[in-house]
Amino acid sequence: MGQVSHRAHSRTPARWLGRCGKLGAGLPALQRPQGPNLASVDPETEELAPLFNPRVDTWSEHFALVEHHIVGLTVVGRATATLLDMNDSDRIQVRAELAALGQDVV
Repeated sequence: MGQVSHRAHSRTPARWLGRCGKLGAGLPALQRPQGPNLASVDPETEELAPLFNPRVDTWSEHFALVEHHIVGLTVVGRATATLLDMNDSDRIQVRAELAALGQDVV
């Protein structure tokens, strides 16, 4: 039986592209499942808030991008950004590198 090599390949900033060519698809840790949460606590008001629903909510009403950080503008935005850890250092780095390449980051 042959052995499978699991060598890490060094890549240019294109490493953020997966085999399917989608941004971020090459970073499994950033694509981890988020779970079945419907609500979370708004860190500002400490009240329960519904999460952002892309099927009915408008991104720009709830979030803004400020220096590669996603800022929650509403209770929905803050609760979602906190629960999903949208400003994890790896995610911020990815946004910065994509921006440097001229790519849309959100």
